[in-house]
Amino acid sequence: MLEDATWELARGAKLRVKGPSSHGTTAFLRLCAGLIHPQSGQVHLEGEPLSPYRFSHPFLDRGGLAWVPQDGGLLVNQTLLVNVALPLRFVRGLSKVEAEKRALEWLERVGLSSLAQRRPHAMPPQERWMGALARSAASGAELWLVDPPQGGLSPALRQKTQELLDSVTGDPTITVLLVEDGPWLTDPPRDWIQLAEGSLSTGSTP
Repeated sequence: MLEDATWELARGAKLRVKGPSSHGTTAFLRLCAGLIHPQSGQVHLEGEPLSPYRFSHPFLDRGGLAWVPQDGGLLVNQTLLVNVALPLRFVRGLSKVEAEKRALEWLERVGLSSLAQRRPHAMPPQERWMGALARSAASGAELWLVDPPQGGLSPALRQKTQELLDSVTGDPTITVLLVEDGPWLTDPPRDWIQLAEGSLSTGSTP
């Protein structure tokens, strides 16, 4: 794990997170998302600390964060359509009908509209992950933390992933941290952050 690390992520930055899985790339994204907390020090989003003792945070409350874990992180007791529509209803304030309409549009865009009424347990892991991508895109989030799925993607899903993530990384208003693990982008970010042996380093690919 990291020791004595100080780092600031600029708004609109696009970075690849490099390092073997044993060096904590997933844990680093979870730390940035506020899902785990450092033993010492603090993580801040827009100047406000993430704390295990606070039940709300301005950035999170307005739907600023898109968290895409390896397993998709979808609610198992809801359909894929409902999962994608949830941030539109309860963060963006859309009606159920309008939220589900927009959610279906995003599912069509990533090639999952035929699975809209399935629950996550009845879907392959890669398609659950794609559903989380669709949910993130639908939500209009400002900060994307993307941990690619284990086992890779089929050629068709990989193409859909590239199309969606290329549009995200091409948007100057969106900040992206993407674990480097496969051909997820046609034009991957040049800037990177690397975790190794308890330290954090940054750089840029020529």
